[in-house]
Amino acid sequence: MEPWTVRHRNPVADKMSDRRRDADRRRRREKPWRNWYERAAWLRRRAAQLVKQPLCERCLAEGRVVPATIAHHVERHEGDWDKFINGELASSCKTCHDSIEQRIEALGYDPGVDTAGRPVDPNHPWNQTRSETS
Repeated sequence: MEPWTVRHRNPVADKMSDRRRDADRRRRREKPWRNWYERAAWLRRRAAQLVKQPLCERCLAEGRVVPATIAHHVERHEGDWDKFINGELASSCKTCHDSIEQRIEALGYDPGVDTAGRPVDPNHPWNQTRSETS
């Protein structure tokens, strides 16, 4: 670096980095099983899933060919080692995983709808109330 060059720090970016670091620490403390994703057994299982299904399953269902980069659990394991290491996996691209799959996990159902605007997931609250009244 030239002696006359001054490097300016970006306080907004630094604050965001600090927040991300703090959030990562908090998640690892609250959910210690998150460290399992660094274990050799998981890394082998993930690699095998991506070889078995190298394309994003959601994108493929919609007619798009997008490489998968993430193997995720179809059923939440919530710290159950057996479910974590033996549970069914699906392949996703980062976009689908970080938006759709994370939303499904948070809500407990797929918020997607069919062409008529009706929820497609039987676990969707609208379908639950419809089946209870029938």
